[in-house]
Amino acid sequence: MSRMGGYAMSAFQATASRWLAFSIDQIKNPHAPDGTLGEPWPIGTASLWAAILLIAYLLLAYL
Repeated sequence: MSRMGGYAMSAFQATASRWLAFSIDQIKNPHAPDGTLGEPWPIGTASLWAAILLIAYLLLAYL
């Protein structure tokens, strides 16, 4: 019985390791310097997003 549990645990660990590596790659690639989010934003776009997030925070805090 112990051998079967060992096989199941190693299979689970291998699957979890592959899933974690895939997830990290999917998150890391857009944030890399040459990725979509790695480029600098224009000042207007950045300030618009800052204003939207501040307004959302104020609405959530006082409602």
